[in-house]
Amino acid sequence: MKFFWSRVGSFTFDFQDESVNEDNKVVIRYIRFLFFVGFLFSIGSLFWVVLNPRPEVVERANPKASKRSVTLPRGSIYDRAGRTVARSVYLAGLYCSPRDIAGGETPEIERYGEYKIEFAQRIASAFNLDYDYVLKRINMRNSDGKYLRESVIIKSITDLSPHEIEVLVKDLNKWYEERIKPQKSKDVDDVSRKDMKAFMRGLLSNLKNAYAKLLKKSTENASNREVLLGPPLFVRYKWVREYLHKEIAGNIIGFASLEAVGDSVRFVGKSGIEHDWDDYLCGDVSKDAKLEGVSVNVGSSTNYFEGKSSVGNLYLTIDMNIQACLERELDKRIDECNAEDGMGIILDPHTGAILAMASRPSYDPNLPETRVGSAIRNKVIVDRFEPGSIMKLVSASAGLELKKLTPETLIDCEGGAFNIGGKILKDEHKMGVVTFEECFQHSSNIGFVKIGMMLGLDSIREYLRKFGFGERASSDFKYEQVGSISTNNSMATLRSMSIGYAVAVNTLQIARAYAVVANGGYLVEPYIVEKVVDERGAVLYQHKVKREKILSDDTVEIMKSLCYRVVLKGTGKKACIPEYKAGGKTGTAYLAEGGNYSRDRIIASFCGFAPLSNPRVVAVIVIRYPQTTPRYGGYVSAPVFKNVVRYTLSYLNVPPDPVDRDDINKEKPLIVEKDDEDDIEGVNFAEFERIISPEDINRKREIAHYSESMMCRSSESRKNSVQKEEISGKSNDDEKSMDTFEPQIGKTVEELIHQSKITNAMPNLIGLTKLQALEILESLGIGYECNGYGRVASQYPFPGYPLKDVNICLLSLSGSLDDILMEN
Repeated sequence: MKFFWSRVGSFTFDFQDESVNEDNKVVIRYIRFLFFVGFLFSIGSLFWVVLNPRPEVVERANPKASKRSVTLPRGSIYDRAGRTVARSVYLAGLYCSPRDIAGGETPEIERYGEYKIEFAQRIASAFNLDYDYVLKRINMRNSDGKYLRESVIIKSITDLSPHEIEVLVKDLNKWYEERIKPQKSKDVDDVSRKDMKAFMRGLLSNLKNAYAKLLKKSTENASNREVLLGPPLFVRYKWVREYLHKEIAGNIIGFASLEAVGDSVRFVGKSGIEHDWDDYLCGDVSKDAKLEGVSVNVGSSTNYFEGKSSVGNLYLTIDMNIQACLERELDKRIDECNAEDGMGIILDPHTGAILAMASRPSYDPNLPETRVGSAIRNKVIVDRFEPGSIMKLVSASAGLELKKLTPETLIDCEGGAFNIGGKILKDEHKMGVVTFEECFQHSSNIGFVKIGMMLGLDSIREYLRKFGFGERASSDFKYEQVGSISTNNSMATLRSMSIGYAVAVNTLQIARAYAVVANGGYLVEPYIVEKVVDERGAVLYQHKVKREKILSDDTVEIMKSLCYRVVLKGTGKKACIPEYKAGGKTGTAYLAEGGNYSRDRIIASFCGFAPLSNPRVVAVIVIRYPQTTPRYGGYVSAPVFKNVVRYTLSYLNVPPDPVDRDDINKEKPLIVEKDDEDDIEGVNFAEFERIISPEDINRKREIAHYSESMMCRSSESRKNSVQKEEISGKSNDDEKSMDTFEPQIGKTVEELIHQSKITNAMPNLIGLTKLQALEILESLGIGYECNGYGRVASQYPFPGYPLKDVNICLLSLSGSLDDILMEN
């Protein structure tokens, strides 16, 4: 090197040869100088390439990149009819650079904004897209307000060949370049001139400093160079996870994205079914397959990789037509009621196959920017809530199964207001003494609290667990939230649990519970994946139906009949489908906030099944926080049930099971209304005997007579009662022969306790002091709740009720003993 530089120096600056004239010497000097500048430029270029290599050069030079193994394309997902829901394809995608199109990082400094509108129109026309959508894509910005370097317009283009796409993109880019060419040339000249001056000044002063200045200046102007030199539109070929139905079932199917996992690159499921069934969908990593490089020719997805595959294709139970109907009806009703969100599910009660599952709002898995907020969450399995009256199905089934209720059992609904534990419980439909059938039909909270006291907390919890609450409903969903059942043993918990509070559930669990009544008493496991099949046709997974009998056939038939009456004449009339008999239950629950229940945050729901003779579908509709009035489940959610179930049954070609006109016109069962004294005093026991079984007649007479004594205390009312009884042919001897409950006078506490234990019946506490009554109840191991002051004026359960069925006794205290004697 010393020899080289010495020769250059001598060759450049020492001219001792006299034979060379002065003109030739000048020429030689210029030539030597140019050679020297060229040498310096070559050295500088070499440094630039070493310090700033192109990405593809790095990729090819990296030994790991050439050996990186990848999986075969991810398995596809199909619905129950074989329609493709999700697939992996190697396609061309249309992308744009909002920063290049704008000519600046932010709207404040963009230079080419005046051409955006026409450019968007041309793109929309060329690729048959919506103009507003294209304009939105070419204006995409990040959270800092800066234009993105890259934004997807079409993730995968299937209707054009690669050549056609390239031609269209080239023509569009050419048009845009021509529009911005004058401004672009000026910007390039300004940037290049400034950079060259900096370089030359640095070259003359110090080569090292010149290179540092050039590097710094190039960094400062990097964004400008990218803006000025990058194409506004470009095509990218890559593996794409394509979701053909867009936002339909978006948060149920979920999405997957390409990621490097260890030494492999593959699609990884991020949410929904894509995540839960990722092991089957991704298949085995092929050890022989290699990444062939950055630039890959478009080819068949089945031939692109070498090696064998065990990729699994999922076949779902969902039908995309039913799914679309459910989502459409939910969205429509949510808008009409100005609600926050909603969810719904339709399943086959006999197998547990989920035909549709919707969580609103949803998102399009093809568009990453839509995967935000609550839209990404499958609320059907994730969100837990206290369901309210729809849980009365469990209490009713438990009472029937334990033989503590029949449809004709009389329950005093207290005229719509009941003081229990210092709390006033109210019913929307004010009723007095009614049958259990009528109590269920009109969803009486008071009636079901009394049923809850009849059952006790242990029995209610037992049947909640039998119906699948407090456990996972399905093994197909990894992120299902189990829910909970309160373990508190207070009277408040009993009161709450009887009417659907003090228990947290998800929508899938509710559908599972209603399927028990619809399918003949079997608890089934809901599922969404029917089978998994590999590319060779081998079945990798096949669902097996799991069923467990938990209700007797008699109970099931009674519950189906009760649910039918709810839809026919009760709170669920808006769910009535003329072509198909349907049964169900309404629910209206308040959301717990800050230790209290908010009257403004209501969860309206309807659950049911159809057709009644052989239910083919169970549907649960939940709409949260409607703002319009009324906000009850029977008004808000029942219409969605009606429309969706009607479409589903027709779509499945289920034979009609129309509502009978005789059922609609059928006379209502006997109701003893509290605010109608004539009806109360005119109870006809012969009428009761025609609608209840003989073995229950005596008990019903006791209930009716006890209800009269508690509800009708005026002497005038009693005279009316006697007159009506004489008209109906009832004699005084008949009255004397009936079991009556006189106030207890003269009997000691010990005698009452002894008598109760011998007869195994609830003692008569009327007329006793509070201390005497509590002493008896404590001796018998019975809980109690007292209202008022003085002596016992009424009790529930009534005297003579089987002691083994009593957990808690409600006592009403009022006035003096003389007052009680006068009234009784």
